[in-house]
Amino acid sequence: MKLARIGLYQPASVTGRYTPYLIELLEQERVTHTVLPSLPSIGEFDLVLRAGGSDALSSDELVYVSTGGRLLAFSLDEGPEGAAKAFGQGHAAVKGQPLRFFAGRQLRGANLERGSAAAAETSAPLVQEFTIGRGRLIHMTIDVADTIVRLQQGVGLARQDRPSAPDGTADTAEGILKADDTTTLDWIEDRGKTATGQPYFPFAHADRWRQWLVEEIVGIVSPRVLLRPAAWPGGAPAVLHLSLDSDDNDPHHAETALALLDSLDLRATWCELEGGYGGEVQKRVHAAGHEVALHYNALAMEGGVWSEETFVQQLARHNAHAPVNAVSNKNHYTRFEGWDEFYQWCDAGGIRLDGTRGPSKMGNRGFLYGTSFPHRPAAFDPGAPRHRVYSLPFQTADIDFEPQRWGDNSIIGPLVDEVMAVGGCLHLLNHQRWLHKFASVREALTRALSASRSRGMVAMTGKEIADWIDALRAVRVTAAGNGIVAESLPADAVLEVLSADGTRRLPPPTPDGAVLLAS
Repeated sequence: MKLARIGLYQPASVTGRYTPYLIELLEQERVTHTVLPSLPSIGEFDLVLRAGGSDALSSDELVYVSTGGRLLAFSLDEGPEGAAKAFGQGHAAVKGQPLRFFAGRQLRGANLERGSAAAAETSAPLVQEFTIGRGRLIHMTIDVADTIVRLQQGVGLARQDRPSAPDGTADTAEGILKADDTTTLDWIEDRGKTATGQPYFPFAHADRWRQWLVEEIVGIVSPRVLLRPAAWPGGAPAVLHLSLDSDDNDPHHAETALALLDSLDLRATWCELEGGYGGEVQKRVHAAGHEVALHYNALAMEGGVWSEETFVQQLARHNAHAPVNAVSNKNHYTRFEGWDEFYQWCDAGGIRLDGTRGPSKMGNRGFLYGTSFPHRPAAFDPGAPRHRVYSLPFQTADIDFEPQRWGDNSIIGPLVDEVMAVGGCLHLLNHQRWLHKFASVREALTRALSASRSRGMVAMTGKEIADWIDALRAVRVTAAGNGIVAESLPADAVLEVLSADGTRRLPPPTPDGAVLLAS
């Protein structure tokens, strides 16, 4: 059993698409790779992914393939036999689920084709393979990285409201710019219904696209294998993250939340609106193992302002009185403008995890942004570096608070099922005041926690998640004699082998990080 060598080739030129975001997808999936400023020598890598460049292969790329290289490219305008056939948005059948895409290109003359992408006017394969000389060109008709960015961050700047859902369940056109105003999933085609008939977005499209890509890579490099750390501590199948928004900062509400979470043995991230609960309550929250975080307020009706200056001031005032500096944040009312200016503020201010993206209405609960994984947002310029802060969307808020208006507990099971299916994070949002005032909200949280724990999920705060993901991204897996060495592997990490036969876990490595692989 030999380890596959993966190269990520980033040409100097980029198009308007987010193909360079491939590096984030590989890091999210913990796939060890080497970033290449130029094409490598033949035989140096088992597969090279093309992360950018023009919409047609260069002469150097054609020579690389024809002399024996293996190159994976995405949604090219032109292939070995001329111009591609372009098609519009639709759904691809991936492991039995319809995954949203926004555009595609099918090349002519492929030796092998597989998968299915259906748009209104046509159908096309997902993967095409070409034998060119002694090498192979593998072409994906869908630009996976670009698709994922548009699912996670939308299309264009947040400068106007998104039209509301036609069934009246999500009034997003309310005159307040929020994160969900640039979402791209379709109200009609991409929503399902819970057992009580409430609409929601049932699939983590971005996560499923990303994991499909890795499965394709595994198939291409077989019989070589990939080896990586499992996504979560101890090999947990998924995690639960609870964030609390203080809003009115009533200390009585904080007392109720502290007692409830203590009884549930659950630690949470407390996002405190300016003013907070006061130093003494914050100290008790921190001492109980919770995280004290920021709840940036840019809501005009409450005197908030959307500006870097206001964000910096609120963060500074928060840190001046909090037990420790904030490393997590969620914007009040999920306020959001522009594309990534807010993430620039987070990067500069030391915020490492942001939970702003999430549903603001009953009718857009679920996986509105296509993901349940912490990820580094793309910059507006596709060729610019990603942001350092992680974005971790939440899927629902205050379950069973006015259930016909904001959503009932019938969503718990479907959310848990999908998070388990992709191995992600179930991020629940609650407000202390509704936990204080309504037994139904307390009971719904208890029910969600029980459902999560029964499936093996472990709870983590925002800081713990950011620390863990940072640690995983520092791991390097390299071949060493008859085995491998996993450098910088966290103590509670579990290694897994990805092969064409599936995924299997490995025994713990020796203290020097060495792992012996069976031949």
